[in-house]
Amino acid sequence: MLRVAPPKGEIVEIFASIVQRVTRVGAVAAGVFLLGAMLLIVTGVIVRFFNIAIVGSYELMELMMAVTIAFALVYTALRKGHVVVKIIVSRFPTRLGAIVGIAVSFLSLAIWGLMSFAATQLVYEKGLREVSETLELPYLPFRIVFILGLFLFSLTYVSDIFEEFKKVLGKWTR
Repeated sequence: MLRVAPPKGEIVEIFASIVQRVTRVGAVAAGVFLLGAMLLIVTGVIVRFFNIAIVGSYELMELMMAVTIAFALVYTALRKGHVVVKIIVSRFPTRLGAIVGIAVSFLSLAIWGLMSFAATQLVYEKGLREVSETLELPYLPFRIVFILGLFLFSLTYVSDIFEEFKKVLGKWTR
């Protein structure tokens, strides 16, 4: 019987490497925004002692958290830091567990892909018209960054699907 093996996962490794690099940049951006949020909170608390309020601090916190959460989700997904319950699947044979993993990853990809699509539709409908109330900052750049985070989060499931396929096809590709 003739067995044709695909290339040794070169495309999969390149894809995973690109997602990881972009995620690292996003994680640094999330850290910078989180540091900015911390400094804003601390500064706000300190200046309250002098009866001074930082105008728009609540809005700035909301916008900074959107960026932080978007990239924190992706970073945590790549590090496999989310809670995963594998009580049943861990008892399955490796190949069957991988098939279940593929199904779950496809379902997760569909859900997060739909969320990315819905967020993109929102940006398309609102455009540059919507701004924050106090500082009048446009929401568009922050929404685009959040959509990028959702898209990257979806790509982590694509990477997981590739990894699970390696487990399923492992016997035939060696």
